Amino acid sequence: MDGGVLGKKEAHAPAWLWISALAIPAMWLLYFFVLTAYSVPQSDDFCFSYRHLQSGYWATLSIFYQTVIGRVVPILLMQLPAAVSKASGFDILICYSVVLATFQLVFLVAAWVAASRLWPRSHLLHAGALAIAFVTAVVSLAPDLREMLYWLPGVACYMVPAAIVILMLVAFVNAAETGKSLNSTPLALGAFVASTCNEFTPVWIVAMVLGSIVAQWTFRNALQLKRHLVILGAALAGAAIIFLAPGNAIRMSQLPMAGHLTESLILALKYSLHDLALFLKQPVVLSLLVITALFTSKQPSGEPAPRGRRAILAAAIAAFCLGCGYFAYFTHQYATGLRLVERAQNEAMILLLFGLMVGTALLSRAFMPAMLYSRNSLTIVPILLVAFALPLYFSKTAVLVREESSSFRTFWLESIARHARLSLTGDQDAVLPKHTVSPLTLMSGDITEDPSRLPNDCIAAFYGKRTVVAGQ
Repeated sequence: MDGGVLGKKEAHAPAWLWISALAIPAMWLLYFFVLTAYSVPQSDDFCFSYRHLQSGYWATLSIFYQTVIGRVVPILLMQLPAAVSKASGFDILICYSVVLATFQLVFLVAAWVAASRLWPRSHLLHAGALAIAFVTAVVSLAPDLREMLYWLPGVACYMVPAAIVILMLVAFVNAAETGKSLNSTPLALGAFVASTCNEFTPVWIVAMVLGSIVAQWTFRNALQLKRHLVILGAALAGAAIIFLAPGNAIRMSQLPMAGHLTESLILALKYSLHDLALFLKQPVVLSLLVITALFTSKQPSGEPAPRGRRAILAAAIAAFCLGCGYFAYFTHQYATGLRLVERAQNEAMILLLFGLMVGTALLSRAFMPAMLYSRNSLTIVPILLVAFALPLYFSKTAVLVREESSSFRTFWLESIARHARLSLTGDQDAVLPKHTVSPLTLMSGDITEDPSRLPNDCIAAFYGKRTVVAGQ
């Protein structure tokens, strides 16, 4: 019996039961969504906003592309708060929160679409439940919560490509598992956009496309070579744009520890294995995979595929995701001489977690008995979603937020007061007190005594001041 339309009598479990089970993870996500109202522009945000107000979209893109980075799409996206503020007349602090909240909703929708394609015969509500569980796990495991949700440069450079990559992974897995046709137009567009967001994602996508071709050949499916080549070409075009940017050489010249190949290979392995061990120890990961396995085993049988094919695909996906994670660590280590920053770890973690979900679903289809499926057997999954609250409560993110929650309002009020003072006073040399609180959830640094360094210089430029410094 197929999934049918939500609300039919043959649904696996009553809709009210699913909605009730979703209350806990949904309310958990809602808390972090509402917390977006406390986010404010910081450091790089002021640089992009000032330049946009002075020069517009394309001149700002040209300036940063020539002198700083080749990340074309993020440079455009990071100008959105200033552009929305200028067009609407609303204060930039309001526009900043609205833009971030929009990206959060888009990521949730992307996860929902990915889940509905991973389980194409499930109810919309059921796929949404797994999507919400996945996003909840992502937030709870975030290496850096602020740069995942509350800082636009982190969102634009790493969360945008993360959403695209998981959608592409599902499309290629479906093609390999059951021989489905690839829709090359949206996949090529996504490949191009994601490949211009940071330096390691284009390599991920190229490897994904080549791996898909190998899988199609191995499983004797139609190669769909033309469609693969279109997607590959889009990814390579994006990679060329980002790697050929003149600003890359300028940035690397300022990092004397960069460019050491052997050391980067070794340190990347060391750091990636360390973080992988920490990731696998989190109870949220095991809980999500158990929910995924039981949910998949209780879905009506879909398009048939050989058991061995699904097992091979699951192993290949795990190897691919681990390899992508290592490559991200290596790329950053080689380019900067420093350990992979946590905002980039966010994207690597999302790919690994989603890849494990896909692999678990494939193994469940292959090896869990089909007799487990019955009309009401899916009732166990909502029950597990309720139990999911326990690992969420003890997750890294939940512990951090509980420790810092009392400081959020103070940070926001101080930020509003600083914004009002800089906006309304005519003093050309501004002396501002530092924040009395510093919640890691919402901020990573403050103004300093040096007016010539970031963030002081960009803050001064944005507000039309000669200098901005910290002081009494």
